[in-house]
Amino acid sequence: MHSFYKKQKACSAAEVLLIEPPSPCRKKVLRILGSIGTYKTDMAWPPLDLMIIDGLLSKEGIRSFIFDANSTGADWKDVEEMVRVVKPRMVVFTTSTTTILHDLDTAKVTKAVFPSALTAAIGTHVMALPEKTLKSAPELDAAVFNEAELVVLDLAKNDFDCANTPGVAYRKNGDVLRNSPHPNPENLDYLGFPSHHKMPLSLYHDPLTERLPMTLTYGGRGCINACIYCCSPFYAPLRLRSVEKLIAEFNRISSLGIKEIRFFDPGLTNNLVWAERLFAEMIRNKIDLTWSCESRVDRINPRLVKLMKEAGCRSIDIGVETGNADIMKNIKKNITLEQVETAVNTIKKAGLKVMAHFMLGLPGEAKKTVDETIRFALKLNPDFMAMGIATPHPGTPFYDFLKNNGCLKTDDWSKYDPMARPVFDYPRISGDKLYRSMHRAYRKFYLRPQYIINRLKKIESLEDLNRELRNLRGFASRFLF
Repeated sequence: MHSFYKKQKACSAAEVLLIEPPSPCRKKVLRILGSIGTYKTDMAWPPLDLMIIDGLLSKEGIRSFIFDANSTGADWKDVEEMVRVVKPRMVVFTTSTTTILHDLDTAKVTKAVFPSALTAAIGTHVMALPEKTLKSAPELDAAVFNEAELVVLDLAKNDFDCANTPGVAYRKNGDVLRNSPHPNPENLDYLGFPSHHKMPLSLYHDPLTERLPMTLTYGGRGCINACIYCCSPFYAPLRLRSVEKLIAEFNRISSLGIKEIRFFDPGLTNNLVWAERLFAEMIRNKIDLTWSCESRVDRINPRLVKLMKEAGCRSIDIGVETGNADIMKNIKKNITLEQVETAVNTIKKAGLKVMAHFMLGLPGEAKKTVDETIRFALKLNPDFMAMGIATPHPGTPFYDFLKNNGCLKTDDWSKYDPMARPVFDYPRISGDKLYRSMHRAYRKFYLRPQYIINRLKKIESLEDLNRELRNLRGFASRFLF
């Protein structure tokens, strides 16, 4: 077990144990608020969804403990030991489509050690398929099908009785029952602050991290759009935390010695009025944090980006997805390729880094459109590029499209990984071809001599060098060998 948790065990008794399960493979995995798949490179993020739940439980006087088995490289023996030490009345664990078959062992391990504990699974896969999830794991007591925070809180307040708690499917006398839905939180400020102080902060980083330690937080939940492949509609509608609460959280984060934050929002600038006020208040309060975020390209403008930089922003992620205008319409992204180019140029001109995200295998894909996307990525020339396989998440229109058109090849959820061979074929292009094209795209982008020279020129410190070496190792392990 990681040394951080060895030190914590002496004071870890709690009513609720929140577990980010071990990774099913050598690489770490994403499960945060609808994320799926193995990490593309050397990185580790804290389990923000569990940190939010823990913050709410703590605010309400309920003792809870977070165990990040994923980032610490823990195994099932470590989970078993943690359950034995904490002796919780309830174990809540995160899941994803890619890892669901593996993650359900959390319930199995819990019951073997502490049979009386209530086991509950959260995550968008469970939200889409609560009854099916329960039926596949006899040791699982509850599947949370609404946003998890208030449901978990009510379970604790209801003496861990599933029958009287909305938002859960549960097992009773061999039958699987589903309660009425639980209202999702309208006022996100009520949830309190994520529990950054309970995490092994020295572990967390990603390719864009400039200062350590780093952590994740969020400005809001939901999105203004509903792309056909995305899990953001599971968290609709768009709701925003108050600027005042965020400034207070930033001050807490700084007091812990944290230097950098990553906003885990589908689009931090979705509400431009709110975003401008947030950035202005960060400047006015002299918040000493560097940060990165995601933004829609139609919510980028020179004035806003200048304000973001002054507030501490160092990089912006944008979802491009495709270089083909027809596919862009098919996925209901509601942006244009021209807007993408304008946004990238605006971000670069302001002196910020830009990470562009692409997907191969969206409806309408063919060899020609794949080549267009790769050419578009090279034309944009962002500082970083991520290209994965479009992966159908249950409950999304993309999954229904593939299912209804007979394209899906398997229901083995462990194969639903954006970095693995696709679980579907198209008439005009096979899954194997898409997979090879993804690898080709990474090599074409990152092995350009001028790109390599430019990256080397930007190394100014030993910390920069170590970060680049980590990124190189991650790239090589994925795409060269």
